[in-house]
Amino acid sequence: MRYIDNSKITLPTGWQDKSNEAKRQIEAGEKKINELSDIWRELKNNLSQLSFEKCWYCECKEIRSDDAVDHFRPKNRVSNTTPQHNGYTWLTFDYKNYRYSCTFCNSKRKNPSTGETEGKGDEFPLINENNRAYKESDNIKLEKPILLDPCELNDVKLLDFTHDGYPCPRPNISEEKRERVIKSIKLYHLDHQLIIDKRNDLALKIYKKIDEINSFLELHPDIEPSQSMQNELQDFMNSRNELSAFARRIIMGKREHDWIEDLICTI
Repeated sequence: MRYIDNSKITLPTGWQDKSNEAKRQIEAGEKKINELSDIWRELKNNLSQLSFEKCWYCECKEIRSDDAVDHFRPKNRVSNTTPQHNGYTWLTFDYKNYRYSCTFCNSKRKNPSTGETEGKGDEFPLINENNRAYKESDNIKLEKPILLDPCELNDVKLLDFTHDGYPCPRPNISEEKRERVIKSIKLYHLDHQLIIDKRNDLALKIYKKIDEINSFLELHPDIEPSQSMQNELQDFMNSRNELSAFARRIIMGKREHDWIEDLICTI
């Protein structure tokens, strides 16, 4: 997961007018939400451009499924709420509530490794359920979502990884933040074996490249590693590429080598 500034989205000409009209039709009872799905689907490519076509949650490009526009706050029924929440309907056509997501992160799936059902689906848990907004006039700023939001920089910083590709909370954070990360890993399906294997494969490539450069430096201790030697490692950490946040974490784990410390500063 990398930070996404969704204020930078480029809206198609006339889209906001269509969004406002769709909201009016829903409020007037003239149409049902899912009859107007073309409104948010029209922004799919615009959203994907902000992340170089990667899922905003898992940072992958369709290795597990097609991608979709996720409503961060669900547009329809929200599960596990008391009283029952029928959805953040007033945010259905608000582009700031959209997240570009693969369907593995967005939809319910069984994790073959654990047998548990994971995926966001219609869940949107809060730290304090008493602060949930049920209508547009409620103060939604009082809500503190449990799920990590890729559009919140401080949320993105909480997610860490082990050297072999497993997602985990960052060390030395509060228990509340740890619980948010653990819940997000499950609901975003970030511990699915396919993506763990993909991270692990990337880690092996990184370690191999680091070993190659270190071997060269042992033979030539008076020579700095050339730019061409470091380009591949820089490329792994480039935000355009899949799993770049994980790649950065793996490379940072080798900072005992001075040249790696210098390399990280270039990204």
